[in-house]
Parts: sequence; structure tokens; C-alpha cells
Amino acid sequence: MNSRVGVKCDFIKDERLTDLDMNNTLNDVPPIRRSMDLNSNQFGDLLIELCKAVNMCIVNGRSGMPGDKGSYTCMTHNGESVIDLVLTKYSNFKFLKQFMIHDYTEFSNHTPVSFRLKLGIVEKRETTHRIIYNRWNDEHKHAFRNDIFSEIGNLNSLLDDSDISINDKVQTFSQVITDNADKYFKKNVKCTNNTFLDRSNDRKKWFNEECIEKQRIYKTALGQYLTHRNTKSLNRLHQLKREYKTCVNRAKKTFNRDRCREMNTMRRKSPREFWRMFKTNKNNSVNEISNEQLCEHFKTLAQDHNTPDDDIEDFLRDFDEHDGNSTYEELDFPITSDEVLKACKTLNRNKSPGDDSIINEYLIETCDLLIQPLTTLFNIIFESGQFPTTWSNGIIIPL
Repeated sequence: MNSRVGVKCDFIKDERLTDLDMNNTLNDVPPIRRSMDLNSNQFGDLLIELCKAVNMCIVNGRSGMPGDKGSYTCMTHNGESVIDLVLTKYSNFKFLKQFMIHDYTEFSNHTPVSFRLKLGIVEKRETTHRIIYNRWNDEHKHAFRNDIFSEIGNLNSLLDDSDISINDKVQTFSQVITDNADKYFKKNVKCTNNTFLDRSNDRKKWFNEECIEKQRIYKTALGQYLTHRNTKSLNRLHQLKREYKTCVNRAKKTFNRDRCREMNTMRRKSPREFWRMFKTNKNNSVNEISNEQLCEHFKTLAQDHNTPDDDIEDFLRDFDEHDGNSTYEELDFPITSDEVLKACKTLNRNKSPGDDSIINEYLIETCDLLIQPLTTLFNIIFESGQFPTTWSNGIIIPL
């Protein structure tokens, strides 16, 4: 509002402001308000009338805290003034623990204004949780391969048993892999969410030596002005502040440009490191969505889009008429070991597992041992025409 109120009275005299009893340590009439700025303007007069109308007082200059003498809060080419004000009901003064007008900084023409309040004890909400995940470690590679090698006979017996359903074979096969892998690669980590994210390290990356030197010169000029307030030192302070801000903006721009280039290269060559940069500590939300609500949402997601489509109906009708007649004869041949081996070798590392907790590294590092059981399993599924139920399960993570 740019309100300059000077030392004008901001409450109605001879009127009770606190509704407190006589035993309270807070007097009913606010103390005299001090201010270094003795001038006022039209906006200040409007603010004074507002304070009187809503029974509020200006804290600046009357908080009773050491050093609170109504210091200046704004500095421009026209001089200094007090326009950054804290307003509250006078009855709230008893909760005021600290009030301070800080020195000018390089970031603004206005001084920071801070205060502390006496509050009751609030129970801290527990934000600790555990994360279970699987991560490959080359140190346990040989031990894991030895365990898988010892299970080859059991896997072959499982696949040869015609009394076991395909779903059970797939589930047992996956269970054998994970049981032998969990003791080496399964991690159970305790995590605690932090409320604040410290970005001081990011600031140090762009805050180079030139910025440090410009900041030092500016702070020296600021100290000289606060000691000897005159027009010459004020003009010099403004000039050095502009130079400092120009230097900071240039350093930020250069850093961000180089960082974007680095991220673009990282996204293509090292995607895991790229996505790790975006991980932040998140607070547990008090309005978490339950699994039941999430499930119901996806059940009803497509209900409004069930309008018949002629193209889809034609495709399904044509598919039913030609059921069993393969368009590509080469797809009717059994799956070979070379195809399975090639597929395993092309799997990407550092990928999240599915519902079975099998990460790609398990198959990449043991495909030479599991090549025969895997080939047999895939051909059983292929010949039966039955897709395993567990392979239809997916993990949905709302963002």
C-alpha cells in the first residue's frame, strides 16, 4: 500500500482494546509507537482509519522488543521510509515473542521483517515409512548364479508335469527365481520425509567467484551507508546493487543454459541419473487416496465411452470368422532357444520390476542357465493359447 503513517495515533483513545481483566500483564492502552519516519501520506491516513475501524494496531515501534525503535524498512532514490508494517489486534501482543527489523539485503529495497509467536505444543505427525525394493549388486552375482543352477532340475520337473496348470507353472517358476534372489538383492529401507528441501547446494553451483566479490563490495557499501546516511553514499549503494544483480542474473542464466545441455545429454545416455535429479522429499498427505477408491475410479473410467464403433465391430467379426487361420505362417513355429537368448540380452538394466518382483538383471545374468526352462515354458504357453493370469497384472502409480 506504500502507507507512511509517521507517528500518528492508530487507535481510538479512551477506548478499551483488549477485553482483559485487571490481573493480566497486558495494559489496556497500547504504548507509544516510535518511528524514524516522521512523515505520512494519503495512504497512511487510510491505513490509520482502517486500524481504528477494525480494532488493530501497528506493531512496528511498540513491540517492546530490544532494538525496536521504528526503524526504516524501505530505501529508494528519494530516501528512506517506514512502509512495511505488521498489524494485529492489541490483545495478540501477549503472544509476541520476538520482533525485528533486519538490515537491507542485496535482494530488495525493503528490509526483512520477522517476528516469533508463543504457540502451544502441536503433536508431530509420524512421517516415517519403509520402502521395499530389489536392486542388482554384482558382488552377489556368482552366488545367485550358483543358486539358480541348483534349481534347474526342479524347474524342468515342474514344466514336465502335465497335471499342473499354466498359471501355477508360471507362478511357481517366478517364485523360484525371487526366493533365490531376495536374500541377495531385496532391500528394506526406513525412510523419513523431510518438510523442507535444502537448496543451498544448488545456489553454490551458480554463485561463482564474481558473484561473491560483487556481493562483498555491495555489503561494504551498505555498511558505509548505514553508518553515514547521505546522498553520495546512497547513490553509490544503488549503483553497486545494480551491478551485483546484473552479475547474479548473468551467472544464473549461464548456469541454467549449461545445465539444460547437460540434462539433455544425460536423458539420452544415462536416464537413471536423469530421473534421480527430480526426486524430492514429499510429505505424507493427510488426504491419501485409498486402494478401494483408486480401483473404483479405474473401473468407472470408461463407462461413458461404451458407444459401439463400427470399425471395432467389423474387426471382431472378421477375427471370429478367421479364428485359427494364421496370417503369418512363420509365427506358427515353436519358439527357439536363440530367440529367448536374444530377447534376454536386449533387456534394459535399472528398470522397475513388475508384480512378480523379477528385475531384468535376474534374466540377463542367468539367461545361459535358464535358457532351456524358459524356452520350454514359453512354448507351453504358446501351444496352449492361454495367457497366464499373473502376466495380466500391472502396477498403477498415480502421479
